[in-house]
Amino acid sequence: MLDAVSKVFDTALQDALSQLRKKPPDQEFPALVAALDGIELKIKNLVRSLENGAPYANLKPRMEELEAQKKALEKKISAIAKTATVPPAAGTAPSHVLERLSPLLKDPDWVHLANEH
Repeated sequence: MLDAVSKVFDTALQDALSQLRKKPPDQEFPALVAALDGIELKIKNLVRSLENGAPYANLKPRMEELEAQKKALEKKISAIAKTATVPPAAGTAPSHVLERLSPLLKDPDWVHLANEH
């Protein structure tokens, strides 16, 4: 019975892995999010400088530049998020495995064997 459970799990896992290999997650997305975080930190630092008395006229051009970069990154991230699709097996692999294991887990003989060990 344990071999049957192992076989079902292995099959489901191989299905999930093959789906991920066919459609790898977008590699650009994490880099864009990290860049956006960096720009937001720079904006916060500029605001802190203003709060501490730095002249606005000197910081205004840099603030406008950072805001433009932020807007461009948010637009790219939004575009990727709209077009990105998660492979079905990637998001549902655990539930898929459980669905396939469910009949085995309901088998009284298997439950009895599992409880003995």
